[in-house]
Amino acid sequence: MYREIFREYCGYGGPLRAFNVAEIVDKAVSLKQQLVKLAEEDEEEVDQWVSAIFDPRVPPEGLRREYHSQG
Repeated sequence: MYREIFREYCGYGGPLRAFNVAEIVDKAVSLKQQLVKLAEEDEEEVDQWVSAIFDPRVPPEGLRREYHSQG
């Protein structure tokens, strides 16, 4: 997901060119949290595109368990 965003919007003259990767990821994760909260408050389902937003700084659930069990 992020690769496509960077390719499309971060190139020369792109609207996200002034932002770095960390800033874009932070904003996407923050937006997801806000939209999930709104959906829960309105007792609605979270849209699929919102659910698809992930934080690449956090390992997937399966890898987290595997890493901690090895430590």
